Amino acid sequence: MNNLAYQDYMNEVSTFKTDIEGIPTIKLVIYGPAEAGKSTLIELYSILKKMENPHSSGKLTSIKNPFEETALFDQNTFTVDGRSTKDTPLLKYRIYCVAGQDRYRKTREVVLNGTEGILVLLDFNKVQRERTKAILRELKENMGRVIPEDTPIVFAVNKMDLPETEKMKIEEIKEIIRSEGFENEEVYGISCLDAKDALLEIIQSEDRKKFFDEKGRFRKEMRPEPVKRLIQPIFELTRKVVSKKAMSAK
Repeated sequence: MNNLAYQDYMNEVSTFKTDIEGIPTIKLVIYGPAEAGKSTLIELYSILKKMENPHSSGKLTSIKNPFEETALFDQNTFTVDGRSTKDTPLLKYRIYCVAGQDRYRKTREVVLNGTEGILVLLDFNKVQRERTKAILRELKENMGRVIPEDTPIVFAVNKMDLPETEKMKIEEIKEIIRSEGFENEEVYGISCLDAKDALLEIIQSEDRKKFFDEKGRFRKEMRPEPVKRLIQPIFELTRKVVSKKAMSAK
């Protein structure tokens, strides 16, 4: 990033909240029904970021119940790096995953408080149809009450890998989203299972020079397609939040 681009960026983030180090920081939340893959998504994203740059991902924290279900949240902090690995990060983004079980509705409100962008992660599985409607209805109720109504939202649906006989069609899910009062925006289809298998194959590969540079960092241009699909909604949500803040600063 050249000096002019860097200055433009810093002008854009001047209205951001900052952490104790003075680094602009945003809070994002992954919101969705139980068993949609929220915890798996943040786990895989954390692994990928660590592979690409050990300094760009913090330590994943999870608060679980005795059944290994998320009881309050999963959370990790990631950075957008400066012009070199020694620079202060340009931006930090903290990602939280809410607990999806019905009994944790109140904790979802607590986690939502202060969020600046929401990734709604739904499930292609037909058996999740009613849970999908319920979680969208709940989120709609929280818009304007717990968080501002204009909070940026990105929709993604996990489990593209399911057999066709077991999953809803993407148009059907879009119609459910519209019926619960959300605008008809793009919906990203992902598969945490396919992304996990792709990353595992890379980690176990004997041809490390193909995937990793001389410092042992995974080459971003070698990201497999399932991994690209997995991270696209996170990148899009981050872009939307930064763009919204940049507009509010003008």
